[in-house]
Amino acid sequence: MGALTADNMTGILSAMGREKAFPQFYETIPVVGQTGTVRTLARGTAAAGNIRAKSGSIEGVRAYAGYFTASDGEQMSFCILVNKFTPGQSRTVTNELEKIFVGLIGLKGGN
Repeated sequence: MGALTADNMTGILSAMGREKAFPQFYETIPVVGQTGTVRTLARGTAAAGNIRAKSGSIEGVRAYAGYFTASDGEQMSFCILVNKFTPGQSRTVTNELEKIFVGLIGLKGGN
């Protein structure tokens, strides 16, 4: 009922990657470390400029979903959901998310 899992989201993003309109859609997604709501994330890291992601948040929840290019050149989708953290943990959550973003850049494609 109104819930979306990380698996659902990556499935949607993967399917979108096969659509004719994908290049136009992709260009609308903010670039980590550069634009939109993710412009301050992971600046000065390998993730900056190499991940496109949309963010979302409500009380105690943060979500990021988008695309990155694996080390072998394969474009991959991802979704990260962080639940039940308190406002005082915001900086810690951001630091950990930045580490995850950097880790995505080093991954190899699965196909």
